[in-house]
Amino acid sequence: MQPPRMILFAFAAFFLTQAFSQNSKIDSVKVLVPNLSNDSSKVKTLVFLANEYRKLGDSLALRYAREAYSLAAALKYYKGQARAATQLGRYMRQLSKKDEALKYFQESIDLSEKAGYLSGVGAGYLNMGTIYYEQARYEQAREYFERSLAACEKDNDKEGVALATGNIGITYEADGNYTRALDAYFQALKMNEEINYKQGMAYNFGAIAINYSKQGDHQKSIEFHQKALEIHRENDPYYVAVTQVNMGVAYRKMKEYARALEALNEALLTFQKMGSVGVQAHVFAGIAQVYLDQSDLSLAAAYFRRAQRARSKGDESGNASDLAHLSETYVKMAKADSALFFAKQGLIIAERITSVENMVSTSKALYEAYKLKGDRG
Repeated sequence: MQPPRMILFAFAAFFLTQAFSQNSKIDSVKVLVPNLSNDSSKVKTLVFLANEYRKLGDSLALRYAREAYSLAAALKYYKGQARAATQLGRYMRQLSKKDEALKYFQESIDLSEKAGYLSGVGAGYLNMGTIYYEQARYEQAREYFERSLAACEKDNDKEGVALATGNIGITYEADGNYTRALDAYFQALKMNEEINYKQGMAYNFGAIAINYSKQGDHQKSIEFHQKALEIHRENDPYYVAVTQVNMGVAYRKMKEYARALEALNEALLTFQKMGSVGVQAHVFAGIAQVYLDQSDLSLAAAYFRRAQRARSKGDESGNASDLAHLSETYVKMAKADSALFFAKQGLIIAERITSVENMVSTSKALYEAYKLKGDRG
């Protein structure tokens, strides 16, 4: 089963995976495509390329996913068509086209059922649950994660069972039920330990760490991040950097600002080497928060601007968040016009994507900007 990974960033929800050798891996596979026969092997190759390009944020992902989908449909290769539909859904999700993503994920479920591909059914429900989670529809997200769990149990997919269990936990955490969430994370951890799935264990450690951080136990959070880091250092440089970002967040909350900046900058260097521009935006925002906490407003504003510029075109939610933070920072700098400009831009985006969380934050920023200017609007 190849479902999306559990949410790990403490300040952003998104599922990505990268590798340093990614470009060379893509190139070595890409050259094979023109010589492949139009069969299931070619569909699998096209799906692989779609997945790799999607992780890089490259629009070629859409081309390869569509080609795989069309070829699989012509071959009546329903499993391959389901996997291609999954890639199309994940690509649309990255573009914040959630309704289109949901349609593709539902189609992937229907095709997987037609093919008797239970892992595909489980992954489809997990993908749909992820969308609902991002829309703050936590009860609906939990329902779909539970459907994923049922499909994985039926298929005896132990990795999938553990992942679905952990994702059920994140919905409880979102509702503020940290105890129940923590129970789910430890259940998932136990499952992954039983099958010696180290990567899954690392994700569970990360989720547990973030949970403790949200409860204010930042020292315990660091301890579990260290456990995750130890596993990720073996074979996953991307998640080494992700963990360093989350450690930076925990250190910031502990007011250990030097250690926070050290962890965040190490992560940034890794993402820069990988060419992961969109991910760098989250690190810039994290660094900005450190400077904001220290009242270094000029550097905070500079890093929020860097975050905004680094956002992928599809990350409108992140863009709205950066604009709200920029407005708040300029209010603290007593620059009312700049504060108003960024708050208005953020609110326009938040309303366009109907993000309640961002509408609240940008509206609050706008109110404070008008208040500073002496006009409550």
